[in-house]
Amino acid sequence: IRDAQESRGLGDVYKRQLSTTDLIIDKEPGGIAKLAVVVMSPQGPPVANAVALRENIRAAGLDVDFMYVCDPSNCFYLQDPDNGWNGISYFEKLIADAVLGYDKVLMFGSSMGASATLLFGHLATRAIAFSPETDLTLSHGQHLPLHVRQAFAAQIAHSSRSADLSVHVGRHSHLDVLHATRLPADRVQVIYHNFSRHNVLLHLDSRGLMVPLLLHEILELLE
Repeated sequence: IRDAQESRGLGDVYKRQLSTTDLIIDKEPGGIAKLAVVVMSPQGPPVANAVALRENIRAAGLDVDFMYVCDPSNCFYLQDPDNGWNGISYFEKLIADAVLGYDKVLMFGSSMGASATLLFGHLATRAIAFSPETDLTLSHGQHLPLHVRQAFAAQIAHSSRSADLSVHVGRHSHLDVLHATRLPADRVQVIYHNFSRHNVLLHLDSRGLMVPLLLHEILELLE
């Protein structure tokens, strides 16, 4: 866990830290903010617009702290530092402790980070998942131990029924749509976009839509 204030202005060095550190907390001076934005990192580099969003929020003078959560093992947040496949309880405690004391929490992530948003969305006031993988038997996690895949499925079922959650997927990305259909339709809002690939967040970001979308969510939570 690192305080991001020591990392500001380091460019690529800071981005590498976002990809290799379990939790980076980026607080505004003057104590705890009203809102925490928790960014769940995907595999590899951090969420494309996370740093740009932070700068836009700061420029608007909004009272927001940022937290960047990463799974350095790239195991869908299912692995812990002791390699015991206790990642769910490890990251759940890590995030719960970090957001303690905030009035509101917004969580979002893309791809593997979106799956993590589903796993831990119950810790947030509002959670937004972009192109999540919800059933590990369909994709990259199919070779994980059975009990780990079962824990993943059980946690998503629990969190998706207790979180204020929305999911964004490409309408023509058939695997992403299939993953979305695994979620309870009466509890999770699925928003479809005219896109045929996996990373709908990058699609929205390339059209200048991501920062306004997240700013809207932040302003609603700060009302």
